Amino acid sequence: MTAAPKLMTEIERVGARARFVEISPGDIDISVDDPFLAGEIFDDLLVTPVEELDGWVARYVGRAFDAAIIEWTSDPHADNDGPARPGEFGPNVAPLIENIEWHGRQIGVPPLSVQLATCQRRGQTERVELIRAAMRH
Repeated sequence: MTAAPKLMTEIERVGARARFVEISPGDIDISVDDPFLAGEIFDDLLVTPVEELDGWVARYVGRAFDAAIIEWTSDPHADNDGPARPGEFGPNVAPLIENIEWHGRQIGVPPLSVQLATCQRRGQTERVELIRAAMRH
């Protein structure tokens, strides 16, 4: 497996956009198996090198910038992904990831139902309605 497909394990809000839901993502969130490899790939774009964090959604995080913030995480905490607090990445949603084609590449994205629950929890009413409309089609 090459680095790029491994890196694109999941793209969060871009997943809805890739399904032609007309939203404007604030950033691109990617879940990766190897956060340090991602740091090497984005080396010339780094804003924050890979760091280990306590009390956040995942154990490792790194950030880059290329016309948008690109944030990657690795080793997500299970308590940030479950029925009480739906999340778009993590060990509970991992088996639900759907592969879709986006710009000629296969990427894994969370199901729209998971994105809907996350947007509802965040109070993003406009995104909720857009996702609901997409799910009806």
